Order: sequence, then C-alpha cells, then structure tokens
Amino acid sequence: MRQQHANTRLDTGAPQQPCGFHAFSLWMNRLSSPKRCWPDDDFSNEKECVMAIPLAALVHDGHGIAEPVLQAFVAQLKAQGVRVRGLLQRSEVEITSAPQFAVPGLQDGEAGSHCQRTMELIDIDNGDCYRISQDLGKGSSACCLDSAGVAAASVVLRRALQPAQQQDLPQLLVANRFGKLEVEGTGLRQEMAAAVEAGVPLITAVDQRFLAEWQSFTGDWGVQLQADVGQLHSWWQACQAAHVELAP
Repeated sequence: MRQQHANTRLDTGAPQQPCGFHAFSLWMNRLSSPKRCWPDDDFSNEKECVMAIPLAALVHDGHGIAEPVLQAFVAQLKAQGVRVRGLLQRSEVEITSAPQFAVPGLQDGEAGSHCQRTMELIDIDNGDCYRISQDLGKGSSACCLDSAGVAAASVVLRRALQPAQQQDLPQLLVANRFGKLEVEGTGLRQEMAAAVEAGVPLITAVDQRFLAEWQSFTGDWGVQLQADVGQLHSWWQACQAAHVELAP
C-alpha cells in the first residue's frame, strides 16, 4: 500500500505537468522505505507511516464543526513558535422564527424562514478578513458561498508558498476546507496542490458529503482525522518526527 501512495499524484483538475509534485514524491518514497518503519509490530508500522503523511483532512458532518477545532489547533501551534500560514474560516448563522423550510447543516428540528450565514476567511498571518458569503434574500435555500470572495482569499495561500526567502516557507499550511468549489475544480484546489508540490504539510477540513471527491483528489493517501484537537496534534507530531528522521 505504501508503494502505491508513493507513486500517487494529486488530481488538480488541470493538465499534469511533467515535473509535478517531485518534492512530495521524494518524501513519500522515503517514508515507504523499510528504514522508516518500526520492525516490532506490522500494524503499528503501517499506522505510524500513514500518520506521518504531511497531508490531512479533518472530516466532519456539518457546518461549524471543524472551525473551532482548527482555530484552537492553530493557536496552540503559533504559541509554540510554529510557522503556520493559511486561512481559517469564521461563520455566524442567524435564523428567524417561522419554520418554513429546513436549513441544511443544522440540528434536527431547527428551521427558519430565512437563514443568513455570514462566512469569512481569516489570514492566519495578519488577521485580514475576506468575506465569502452573500445574502441571497429571504426564503432562499440556495448556497450562499461567494466564489469571488474565495478567489480573492486564495492569494493568501499563494503568497505563503512564494516567500522572499526559502527559509520563510510555512512549516504548516492551513486551507479552510475542501468543499463545493474545490470539487468543481476551482476554489483553493490549485493552491492545495501547490503546497504538496512545495513539500509543505497541509491540513484542511472536508465535509462527509465531499469525502469521495477528496479521496479522488489525493489518490486516497491523505490522512483522515476526526474533529479533535488531540488527533491533529498526534498527526503533526508524526509529521515532525518523520521530517527529522528523513532529513538528508
């Protein structure tokens, strides 16, 4: 299974480049080396090798579940001096009374005549905000995601991956989510692929609805985590340990 992972390329939704993902391929080939794995327990070996893959998705099943977990994780890493860059999402939901229709993503029994979701992407580095929602009006149940806002925010990821000095590359890049736009081939899809190509560990959030598309995008080798800060730290520590052991 590890050899299959080593030869996998991300499906960016665009024509493949001849030199694509060279840095990450080297990382994966080295991870799949027998020297990397613990010899005592085959199950533990495989689990440790997989956890060290520097691409992870926080898998959840509803709006707002992943946001506080990623926010807490990022805050803790920054307090430790880790160079974290990227985007976090902040959402607020306002629901009127008069239950005329169900609102997707809310708990059973919650409904409203108008659901106004205000969504922003926050630049982890400087706190700049990018609004990515639009008010579609009373009675609308359509998706309120503003693709233009996401496109504007994507510059944050590109800027993080193109620092003036190579040593200023992020130790970890956060992309707020892999969702509807990314499934369609837009959104932050290309920036996520660029992070992998640059060899920068990447964490994102994926709703269960889009898990199959995420697995297709990654070739099914990305680590899948629950919405739990402890799991995120375990993954990060495994990545760091692998980076030290595999350093030239």
